[in-house]
Amino acid sequence: MNRDVPEELDWVSERARCSIHVVFNALAARAKSDIEKRNALRTPEEQRRGLRFVFKAENDRYFVVIAEGKKQLVRFFLDKTIQVTSDGFIHGPGFVVESATLTSTADFRLKVKDSDTELTEWQVLRMAMEDLFFTGTDL
Repeated sequence: MNRDVPEELDWVSERARCSIHVVFNALAARAKSDIEKRNALRTPEEQRRGLRFVFKAENDRYFVVIAEGKKQLVRFFLDKTIQVTSDGFIHGPGFVVESATLTSTADFRLKVKDSDTELTEWQVLRMAMEDLFFTGTDL
């Protein structure tokens, strides 16, 4: 959401929120929430086929979203960047979130490598998990 430039802003605290580690943790928390919502929307047919989405964290630098019943997954790995990869998709191999920034209008944005687009957290998760959640399903 674009807004006017604030007169006052604790820009130091807001900029600290842009740490790649903070972003990774925020993406993990939001992914868990998205998984709960998608599981609640499963159709009776999807439930019968055993389709269920699961979040698994190996450690504080890696998590995976698994589509049980589809044999597909999306991995998130934190290093100096956040690498997102997937198995079982027809689309590309993944992407890299290389940085996060605080814009001049005090909005928080994520920069995807080799792209001019700056995205919000939900847009990054949609990019990573939309096919997993909706391709080859009843929704």
